[in-house]
Amino acid sequence: MDSLGLLLRVVASLAAVLGLVWMVRRGMLRGQGGRARAAVGSISVLARQQLTNRASVALVQVGGTGLVLGVTDSSVQVLASRPVDELLAQPVEAAPQPAPRGPRAVASRPA
Repeated sequence: MDSLGLLLRVVASLAAVLGLVWMVRRGMLRGQGGRARAAVGSISVLARQQLTNRASVALVQVGGTGLVLGVTDSSVQVLASRPVDELLAQPVEAAPQPAPRGPRAVASRPA
């Protein structure tokens, strides 16, 4: 008879835990308008430039905000955060190229 009482308590406890999990999940879904996940397409990578084997810079759009992210194997850092239209409108200036060196650097003179 003791084992039957123990079995009933275990079943009742399991039912209470499962009911609690169900109610919490239902409340979370109701609070989000029925969506348990973020909307697909709300985050998009607009551009990515590899700097080294393990580091890159990425331009990511989150809603109307553009984020410039520094990405490595172990971290992601926000380098800039502006409206995406503002980030896309800015012209990108090329870095100055170093002067060539060596025997090929001598310019040939027209004869």
